[in-house]
Amino acid sequence: MQEHQKKAVELHMCKVCSKEFDSAAMLRFHETTAHESQHDFECTKCGKMLSSESGLEMHMETHEFLESMEIKCQVVQAIFLLSKIF
Repeated sequence: MQEHQKKAVELHMCKVCSKEFDSAAMLRFHETTAHESQHDFECTKCGKMLSSESGLEMHMETHEFLESMEIKCQVVQAIFLLSKIF
């Protein structure tokens, strides 16, 4: 049981960026997509480079979600995130 619990919490760390993953397979996928592949797809909102068109589409959805959480003040032209108001 103790050996099982030890393996269950063993994390695999990326040597390039120090991100941690639950499995060696996820670490390898990360290394391949984040550090070894070409990043030819650029986000027009923040300039982040991504390795695939589908990755760019998923990334753009995060911008859309965050924008949906914004409240814009017409008086001082400030932008507030909805989660910070409550």
